[in-house]
Amino acid sequence: MALGVGEATAWEMVRAYSVFANGGYLKTPYYIDRIIDSKGRNIKLQAGLINEETPRIIDPRNAFIMYDLLKEVIKNGTQEKLKL
Repeated sequence: MALGVGEATAWEMVRAYSVFANGGYLKTPYYIDRIIDSKGRNIKLQAGLINEETPRIIDPRNAFIMYDLLKEVIKNGTQEKLKL
C-alpha cells in the first residue's frame, strides 16, 4: 500500500510472497478447515479452499535467497547499526 499498489488485495499479497517460502512454487492459499485438540474435540471450524498444486514459477535458489533476506529483515530490521 505504501508503494501505491492499492489494487492488490491482502489475499493476493499472501499468495505472491508465499512463493518464496514454498521454494518457488505458486500455491493457492487456503483456510484452515478445523483445529482438533488432544482429546479429539473440534476447536474451530471454517469453510476452506482447496489448495491446488501449480508448477514452480521461480528458481528454488532465488526463492531461498529472497526468503533468507526477508527473514533477516524481520530478525534485525533495516536500520544500519552504528559502530562506535
